[in-house]
Amino acid sequence: MVKSLEEIPRGERVFVDANIFHLYFRGPESIKKQCGDFMGRIARGEIFGYTSVLVLDEFIYKILLRLIEVDYGKNPIEVLRGGKFDVVRKYSGVVSSLLNEILSTKNMEVLSVDREDVLSACVMLGNTGLLPRDAIHLAVMYRNNIRVMVSMDPDFDVVDGIVRYSPHY
Repeated sequence: MVKSLEEIPRGERVFVDANIFHLYFRGPESIKKQCGDFMGRIARGEIFGYTSVLVLDEFIYKILLRLIEVDYGKNPIEVLRGGKFDVVRKYSGVVSSLLNEILSTKNMEVLSVDREDVLSACVMLGNTGLLPRDAIHLAVMYRNNIRVMVSMDPDFDVVDGIVRYSPHY
């Protein structure tokens, strides 16, 4: 079941997916505002945010690709093939700045991904049909007793016992 970000109860522990960070920085204005309000609630300690190193990896990669696509006007993978190291260096400051903003958010904890999470995710693939990365996110949530997710991804709605909150258009 999906609910709006404004409905997250005070004191809730929430797992934040990569797409929320992406929308916070580069989404349409109405979505950016909702994500900004949500991140503000975390920073003020009204709710407690959790994410994982895998989510941050996904965010960094996707934001890098988007920056390249906007600047070059073509497929970012093709651009990277033509000069990966120089292109990545070009955007490293912007990417680092965005990542540092996430990491410096009070009440936002970055969770590890361990061997057991990966093994649990393999079982979840068959039980839920989630893609591997999403199953790992879910395994990290379960290990940390988090049952609330903030994500635009409706794939998580197939998982019983998980409540998903999302910005809305």
